[in-house]
Amino acid sequence: MPISFQFQLVSFLSLFLVLGVFCAPASALEDFQSATKSGLAAMDNGQYGEAEKQFKKALLYSGSGPKYGDYSTGLLNLGNLFAKQKQFSTAENYYHEALQNYQKAFGPSSMEGANVNEALGDMYRKAGKFEAAIPHYQKAKAVRMNSAKDHPMLAETLAGLAECKAKTGKKDEAIPLMQNVVSIREKAFGRLNGKVLQSRYALARLYDDMNKQDLAMSAYERLIADATNNVQKACPSMERLAVLYSVNGRYGEADEMFKKLLALREQRPGKANADLNQCVKLYSEFLTKRKRPAEAKALESRFAVKKTAK
Repeated sequence: MPISFQFQLVSFLSLFLVLGVFCAPASALEDFQSATKSGLAAMDNGQYGEAEKQFKKALLYSGSGPKYGDYSTGLLNLGNLFAKQKQFSTAENYYHEALQNYQKAFGPSSMEGANVNEALGDMYRKAGKFEAAIPHYQKAKAVRMNSAKDHPMLAETLAGLAECKAKTGKKDEAIPLMQNVVSIREKAFGRLNGKVLQSRYALARLYDDMNKQDLAMSAYERLIADATNNVQKACPSMERLAVLYSVNGRYGEADEMFKKLLALREQRPGKANADLNQCVKLYSEFLTKRKRPAEAKALESRFAVKKTAK
C-alpha cells in the first residue's frame, strides 16, 4: 500500500474518531434534554407516572457518577417529583445522592449543592419537619449570600428558613429574615406584586405575634393601602388591623374596618363561608364588648340567613 494512501486513510480514520467522540455526546445531550423537558411537562400536568418514566429515561442519557452534572440534575428532578407526591423517603434518597455527587464534583459550597439543600429544606418544611429543614436552608443561605445578596432565589431560601424559625418558636429570629425577604422581592418585583404582598403580610403577622403592635398596625395599614385592587391579599390584613385597633382603644377605626371587611367578605365568603363566618364572629364580639348587643344580634341573624340560603 503506498505511503501517501496509508497517510490519507489514517487521517480519515482519525477525523472519523474525533467526530464520533463529539457527535455521540451531543446526541445524548439532546436526548437528555428532550426527556427532561417531557418529564417536567408531565409533572406540571399531574401525570406523575409519565414524569417518572421520562426522568428515568433522562438518566440513561446522562452518564453516572459525580462528574456528570446532567445525571445529578436528573436525580434532583426525581426528588422533586416524589416530594410533590409526598413520598418523602423516596425523594430524600434521590436528593441525597444528587447532593453527594455535587459535593464530590464541585465542593461543599457550590450553587448546585445549594439548590439541593433548598429542595431538602422545602421537602422537610412541607412535611412539617421544621427542625430538620433549618440546617439545609442555612447551608443554601450561606452559598446564596456569598453569590448574590439581592437575588430572588435568596429570598426563597430566607422565606423558607423564616417560616421554620417561626414554627419552632424562634419568631424573633424569623423577623430579620422576613424583612430581608421583603426588601429583596420589592427590589425585584415592586411593592404591588402578589408575592411581595404575601411576604409583607407574613412580616406583619410576625410583628403581631411578637406583640410589636405599632409595627404590626403600620405594616397592615401600608399593605391595605397598596392592595386596594387585590381583595384576597387585603382582607387578612383588614381583619387583624380591626382587632388591633380595638385592643388599642381605637374603637371608631375598628368599627369602620370591620364594616369594610364584612362587605368584602360577603362578596367572597371563602370555602364553606369560613372567611365570612370568622369576620362575623369577630365583629359580633366587638359589638358586644362595646355594649351594642342589638347590633350584634342583628348581625348574627343576618349571617345565619345567608349561611342557610340555598
